[in-house]
Amino acid sequence: MLYSDIIKYIAWYATKSDIFLTTNRLVKFMYLFDYYHAKVTGEKYSDLPWAFVYYGPYCSEAMRRIDEAVRRGDINKNTFDSKFDIDKEYSIFKCYDDDAASIGEKLNIIVVSKIQWAIRRFGDDTAELLDYVYFDTEPMHGAKKGNILDFARVTKFEAPKEIKKRPLTKDEIQKAKELISRMGKKYDEGKKLLAEEDARLSRFKADSYSKFIQFINDAESLPSFSGSAKIETQ
Repeated sequence: MLYSDIIKYIAWYATKSDIFLTTNRLVKFMYLFDYYHAKVTGEKYSDLPWAFVYYGPYCSEAMRRIDEAVRRGDINKNTFDSKFDIDKEYSIFKCYDDDAASIGEKLNIIVVSKIQWAIRRFGDDTAELLDYVYFDTEPMHGAKKGNILDFARVTKFEAPKEIKKRPLTKDEIQKAKELISRMGKKYDEGKKLLAEEDARLSRFKADSYSKFIQFINDAESLPSFSGSAKIETQ
């Protein structure tokens, strides 16, 4: 699978979640995808040389991959003037291609669920996103600015412990069958009583409704009045 497909999936899920995906956010989610992949499989997904630069994980190769995804038409890029600096611009990335959902179906389900969680959790809060990648991902722990991040430091997710089941004895199996049988009989009895009650209420509602309609049809019309009325106030 092309790495631009990963970028496309991230942009699609962010767009679907009404997240404004800036360049900084997109780069950090690309890093998190590699991070979660390492948590599950023991190695990152891409060959991007992530390094500690300024606001955490970054590499110029990531920017090249984003530009490539834009040229391929996998994602849309819209650039706007910054409100805070007239000499700067910022970009928003989106993807409206719902076929991108199939990309997630081809990837590890745990990695996909984690990146979805991260986008929903941090997508609208750049400060929280930067704190998360800086303090809560192992490659950043103890890293110095300019250092290539070591994904070998990532601890894998622990596999769920297998629950060992004790085989049931013949007596336990027999008691379970008897209990299920009694529960089944009670359920059938309750279902029968409920059906009878529903039928009774239906007849009552039908009779009451018919009588009400008859009352409306047979009711005398209000008497008519003529003349004038005078209202006095003190």
